[in-house]
Amino acid sequence: MRKTGVTGRWRARRPAPWFIRLLVVTLFLHIAVNLFRPMVSYRALELGVAPRYLGLISAAFAVVPLVVGITVGRLVDREGPRQLHVFLGSVLLGIGGLGLGLVGSLAGVVVLFAICGLGHLLVAIAMQTMISHQSSADALDRRFGYFTFAGSAGQLVGPLLGGLVAPAAGEHGPAGRSPSAAWWRSWRCRRCSARPWRSWCCRLRPGCRPPSWPWCWPGSPSACASR
Repeated sequence: MRKTGVTGRWRARRPAPWFIRLLVVTLFLHIAVNLFRPMVSYRALELGVAPRYLGLISAAFAVVPLVVGITVGRLVDREGPRQLHVFLGSVLLGIGGLGLGLVGSLAGVVVLFAICGLGHLLVAIAMQTMISHQSSADALDRRFGYFTFAGSAGQLVGPLLGGLVAPAAGEHGPAGRSPSAAWWRSWRCRRCSARPWRSWCCRLRPGCRPPSWPWCWPGSPSACASR
């Protein structure tokens, strides 16, 4: 009977499957956000942005949440927490993070960073509301403690990963050549070189035409990508 009681108490305190998934999402969310947020400043410097504008870029992450934060909170409170909110927020974060590697202007960096801030807001509000709605009174504080721990772990791991990624990204070329942008240029040039009848399109794409060649000849995507 004693073993049964201990087992019952352990089962009562065992985290629910949905809460475990929420902690995993929280961990990776904060890893992603704290990985690319410091890198945005370096990306802006690669694009030739003056250092005085770095504060503007950093503030862009909080501009949209500051404007629509109360509205989004009321929306989630009225409709209840849904996985759709987490999904939409994750999609916005993904679009913003990938776009930051492809954009080539200050305005683009600011807009995409603001999109990342909106995505982070959606995910954070949805997950916090989900905990408060689906937790009993005796488990509420404990679950918010786990939630905070997962977020803090992501805030610790994210910058460390960013420090490991930054040197590798710098090896891909001079300023303005991020890994994602280099991959995009290489992919576009492969499309040209794979179609001889469309090789003229490389004339219209300076980033895909070598300096000494007038054409993007088939079979030489590496030479085109080196531009």
